[in-house]
Amino acid sequence: IQQAKAGLPRIQVTFHINADGMVEVSAEDLATRQQKAISLAIAPGDEEPPRERKRRGTRRQPAKQPTSPEVVAAPPPRTAEKANAQIHVERFHTAAFRPLRKGDTVARSDEHASHATKQPASPTGTQQPLPDTADKTWPEIPHPSELELTPTTAQLLEQLASGEASATSLSAEVVKAAQAELENLLATTPGNQAAREWLIRLLVLNGDISEATRELREWLQQPASLNPRALLRCVEYLEQTTAPSDAIVEIRLRALSALGRYEEALELIDNLYRGKDVPQEILQLEADLCKSALIVSPSPKIEFRLGRALVRLGHIEQAVPYFQSCSSASELRKSANHALALCYWKKGLLYLAWQKLQAMEPDDEVKDMMYRLALDMIQSGDLQNAREVLERLEGLEPNYRDVRAQLARLRANSTSQLAAPASIAEANEAFANSRFMILEEINRGSMGVVYRARDKILDEIVALKVLNDYLANDPNAVERFKSEARAAKRLSHPHIVRIHDMFEIGPKKVLSMEYIEGRDLKTILHERGRLEPAEVVRIARAVCEALAYAHELQIIHRDIKPANIMVTSTNQVKVTDFGIARTVSSETATMKLETVGSVHYSSPEQLRGGFTDEKSDIYSIGVTLFEMITGQLPFDGETPVAVALKHIQNDPPHPSAIREDIPKSLDQIIL
Repeated sequence: IQQAKAGLPRIQVTFHINADGMVEVSAEDLATRQQKAISLAIAPGDEEPPRERKRRGTRRQPAKQPTSPEVVAAPPPRTAEKANAQIHVERFHTAAFRPLRKGDTVARSDEHASHATKQPASPTGTQQPLPDTADKTWPEIPHPSELELTPTTAQLLEQLASGEASATSLSAEVVKAAQAELENLLATTPGNQAAREWLIRLLVLNGDISEATRELREWLQQPASLNPRALLRCVEYLEQTTAPSDAIVEIRLRALSALGRYEEALELIDNLYRGKDVPQEILQLEADLCKSALIVSPSPKIEFRLGRALVRLGHIEQAVPYFQSCSSASELRKSANHALALCYWKKGLLYLAWQKLQAMEPDDEVKDMMYRLALDMIQSGDLQNAREVLERLEGLEPNYRDVRAQLARLRANSTSQLAAPASIAEANEAFANSRFMILEEINRGSMGVVYRARDKILDEIVALKVLNDYLANDPNAVERFKSEARAAKRLSHPHIVRIHDMFEIGPKKVLSMEYIEGRDLKTILHERGRLEPAEVVRIARAVCEALAYAHELQIIHRDIKPANIMVTSTNQVKVTDFGIARTVSSETATMKLETVGSVHYSSPEQLRGGFTDEKSDIYSIGVTLFEMITGQLPFDGETPVAVALKHIQNDPPHPSAIREDIPKSLDQIIL
């Protein structure tokens, strides 16, 4: 068991006891999702078996049916003295457990030794095929003498069991009367398995299929009295008279699952729903069957099937680990990578999707996926990776669709964004009819350029953020930009960089902000390596106060990192770029992996493409504190994808493991 945080639940143990005497014990590490499983058979010990209540009345006892080869030896018949003994607890009855290995035979009493000869035990509890219930007799069905019935009903059931009577030889009134008596019996003893099985068979005989199906469903809701073999007998009997509906199929699948016949159940789904839409209930059952089958016998094919079922159920994040696991199997590599690419794509992790497509043979389908992925990257503002995908396509097929035209536009945009203005005079020419005078360029990034400028109307120095031409020409990006600017304008806090307003100057979209004379925390850490605990606490308190204020107004930053924390010349702390990070993300506010710096500070839910709230900002504060106090990041890697996966899958190390003089309280706060 790998080390984890104290107090967290780690190991989940599940015991599954089926009707054939098999005990399946599975344990799952909730942190690593590692699973272990073992199947056990109950071997009788030398101790006396538990005593049972004496059967009431003097009715004839039914002949004992031979038990299944997988079930351990039945206890010897009780003596009359023991049968009449008063029920009491003398001592605990214990059974010896041993692992059941392939090829083992289970010990039997002499009474049933003939049935156990040369019968290997099955680790999954798999049974021999059930007898055909279309025969004249009804084998294995409980004998009517086990029920307290009127002589007329008891005689009717005995005739049906022996084959002396059939549906055509019985009057409807007699059958209905027997049904009513069995229903009354079930009303007083709902767990009476024999009564329910007889009632279901009579309902089928009377042609009441819907009521028989309802009784089967009700039986499923009573696990304490459920015998899967009896349930399966009833289903098979019902299927002789009607085509299997989704409801009947579901009941059969649950019975097969309880018997441990997982592969048979999955094959049934294949045969019945091949080329058809699978109902959600059956899909969920398919997923559950696959999970049970994997506990008994891990298989890449079952892993892939489980992943596919989870995707169809909408559980994409749960499906990814199974596709990752089975992708190592050569026969499934292409299908698994294809599925992973679509999962990442669906969750907005476009770069991860691109990584998987690169590992696939570039046939026509893969090239089509590359092209559509590049268009989505362009739409989301991930121009660098879009260009990489299109250049790969151009190398594979130079005249593929409009790849050359798309590349020409991307290269032109890239040139216009990265080329610095020839002079401040040229920059001022673009703002000639505005209220701003450009003084100098401060920074240049993926969103655009930041200038130090003078606001002629306010007569003060401001910071101007100018969106790049690509985003300025995207109506959706502009609308999000305006919406976030309006929200950020509401923020007025001593530790938040104030946003004045948003302007449209010709084709340019401009944001006017408070100008900060100072340096960002990223530059400070680059120069000093790490900070002293007291200084870390001072900066952290200011950032937390700023975020707490913003969160009260339902505004989430989503891009907290040292580059967005300013320290002024008077040592004031200011958080900048509130809401700006969302303008380059999708409608669901998912983080993209083209910005390496942001990936190191992003929360797992952002990297998965899920919904983000205040907790995402808190996670990013923790990463920033970790870097301030230790001088290094909790997670690093050769690629943004590698870093993202560590955030999602791994627990961060303790800062004190890197720097011993960290106060214990600060170490706990960071984690």
